[in-house]
Amino acid sequence: MTCVITPNDLSRLRIRPKPPMGEVFQPLVSVDPKHPSNAHRLSITDYWTDITTSKIKSDISFFLNGEKGAGKSYCNITLGYGCACHLAEKLGGKWNDYFNIDFIAIMLPDQTSDLLRMNAKYIVKDFDDVSPGYNSRSFATRENREQNDIIITNRTDNNIQLWSAPDQGMTDKVLRETCNFYGEAERNPVAINSGFNVLRIFRVDKNKRTGDRYYPQIWHNNCKLVKCLLKSDYPELKALFEEYDVKRAKAAAEMKVRKEERKKEEEKAKLSHLPTRLEDALDALESDHDYLTAGGVFPEELIANFIKTKRAECSDMSKIPHPAEFDKYYNL
Repeated sequence: MTCVITPNDLSRLRIRPKPPMGEVFQPLVSVDPKHPSNAHRLSITDYWTDITTSKIKSDISFFLNGEKGAGKSYCNITLGYGCACHLAEKLGGKWNDYFNIDFIAIMLPDQTSDLLRMNAKYIVKDFDDVSPGYNSRSFATRENREQNDIIITNRTDNNIQLWSAPDQGMTDKVLRETCNFYGEAERNPVAINSGFNVLRIFRVDKNKRTGDRYYPQIWHNNCKLVKCLLKSDYPELKALFEEYDVKRAKAAAEMKVRKEERKKEEEKAKLSHLPTRLEDALDALESDHDYLTAGGVFPEELIANFIKTKRAECSDMSKIPHPAEFDKYYNL
């Protein structure tokens, strides 16, 4: 990583951290006065990869919340890239072995399901704008239940899963309950126009007796993470942003097409089918024929006589054996 955040960058953003600013993924930190030399050690991406590559067989599930336009998508892609770089340093290989455009699911339910089912260890999965594909209102559907089963049991894959949505409440409860880190993207126009994204990241703790959830700040190596300042001045990352923009545009168009198809199917389901027997057609005519008598077009007596005549024909026809019946049962 060659891009660093300089004092000039911080002055442009009106940010005044106590310690000097570090690399692109280095957050603003609050340093323990007893261990000031540890300030450079707290990097959220390095912290997460330390957890997933340890012997305890754990995963990271991070939910990023923020209003529209706060830069959630680019934040998670930047974090994914940073984690992939650290994984490549720890495990070998290239960063894009651990994170690339194929590891990003955008909105569509099938993309979310396919990425969840991807069976690979030590990779980064980004579920972008996940609420349409993993909706809280669809909690009883088979698709949501299958996804919940995977989320609950995929700890041993040692993956880093990055989720984003405008609000946690828009997603399934199992996803909300299993995330162990939570983030808030800040809509900071000055930062965004300067090429930065700003977010806060917290650990998620839960009181097992009461069910209450708490969001304490992260302490690691005697440092407290206060805020992350992400800068995207990497050619690989910019290329990934471009691929993402193309993929998101296609996903948005596909969402509209699917919505129109669902609307047509719902309208089609409302249509009643035509009768398959003459008796059923006569019943329907007898119960609803006001549109025929309106304006005196057809007299009521004419319709009644027509129905009576046709019912008599049906009665006579029901007494005559069908040729198929004769062929099947004559020899019995």
